[in-house]
Amino acid sequence: MKKNLFIVLATISTLTLSACGKSKDSDTTTITTITSESESSSTENDEKDNGEIKIYTINDNINYTKTNDFNEIVNEIQNLLIEGNDNKFVKIGNNETIRVDFQEITPLNNTVSIQKTIIYKDNTKTEDVDFLTVSENNTIDINNTFNDEEIGVIYHLSFEIDNDQVHYLFGVNNLNQNSNEQNKENDEKQNTSENYLSNDELKIYNTYKKDLDKKILKDKEPIFVAKLYAQAILTGEYSVAYSLYSDSDDKPSEEEFIKTINNFSENIKNEFIENIKAVKNGKFIEDGDNGYIEYEVVENHLLAIDMVKKDDVWLLKYLPIQ
Repeated sequence: MKKNLFIVLATISTLTLSACGKSKDSDTTTITTITSESESSSTENDEKDNGEIKIYTINDNINYTKTNDFNEIVNEIQNLLIEGNDNKFVKIGNNETIRVDFQEITPLNNTVSIQKTIIYKDNTKTEDVDFLTVSENNTIDINNTFNDEEIGVIYHLSFEIDNDQVHYLFGVNNLNQNSNEQNKENDEKQNTSENYLSNDELKIYNTYKKDLDKKILKDKEPIFVAKLYAQAILTGEYSVAYSLYSDSDDKPSEEEFIKTINNFSENIKNEFIENIKAVKNGKFIEDGDNGYIEYEVVENHLLAIDMVKKDDVWLLKYLPIQ
């Protein structure tokens, strides 16, 4: 009995945080300060009296939180970074300078304490408190450093003003850490795709994808064409995969086909890839100019891909990916 593979789309919900301070919305986020109503009102009055500080890099403004509940805010930022919400924070590189401009505020003795909490994938590390001297321009410069293992960092600034100790917190994300993770994923993907086809098969695939000339596929076995389709899915070359479908009334546009795959969650996409890779071990059942490739991903659970021959070229019959 012929079985067909259906894919179920998954919906990913995202966490949206409210803003506090000044920033470019597309690049930054802030954490809402958790305070009582009276404390919130007091904080607003303090900011009116004392003005605001500005925190920024050469490219971006950085949002911050002014609060007395700094331990709670540190934990909140830390959890967001560890859980993978690092895209909510400004991304900066190693040895990039962060400037704090105190505007109309004058810290007592022109001294600011700064404590750095480094966020790793599985743990955190809080460094000793350091002290910086405010310059004549009423600013301090923080030289931010990262290594490849660090996801991000939380800075806690504190100083005394008008007999009150004030606390400012902000987080930044390691720009290079994201790039390194992406490079690892790309390397793994490339290794998998290179091992899927033989060298001779890969030469044909690379020739075909240049112009998508189906004459190259004339008299090729149906399973070989299906393997080219799998190779295109593996490498993310979805236009090549789309070209290997036969024409039919229910065939979507290329744009719709690519959009459907790009909307897959990572888990669904990986499942789809693992299923289609298994076609190389399938068996072709022919019926004139039609047929299907029968194959197994799990033992005794058959899947099938319908094939149609046109002008001596076997192509996949489109089956909606649901």
